[in-house]
Amino acid sequence: MNNKKRGIGLWVVVLVCVFIGIIVSEGWNLLTTSDYSYSDFQQDIQTKAEQIEDVVISPNKETPTGMISVEWKNSSKEESFYVTDVNQVKEWLESVMSLTEKAGFIITVLC
Repeated sequence: MNNKKRGIGLWVVVLVCVFIGIIVSEGWNLLTTSDYSYSDFQQDIQTKAEQIEDVVISPNKETPTGMISVEWKNSSKEESFYVTDVNQVKEWLESVMSLTEKAGFIITVLC
C-alpha cells in the first residue's frame, strides 16, 4: 500500500513539473518582443507581397487599437505588431489592393 502511494506521488510531481514547464515556455514566448513595425509592414507589402501568405487584422475590445499579424509563405515565422488604429491599416491595405490581388495573399479582419 505504501509503495502505491509513493508511485502516485511521483506521477503527481512529474505532471506538476510538466505543467509548470508548459506555462513557463508559453510565458517566455509572450515576453519576447519583436522589432517588426508598421513601417516594416508597409515596406514588406510593397516589396515582398508575393512572399506573404496572410495578413490578419485583430481589433482589440478598445477599438480602434489592435494587432496586425503577417504570415509568410515559406516560413513558419509570423511577424506582428500593435497599432493605434486598425481602420487606418485596413484603409491603407485597400488602397494598395491591386498589389495584394497580384500577390495573392489573404487579408483577414477579425471582429
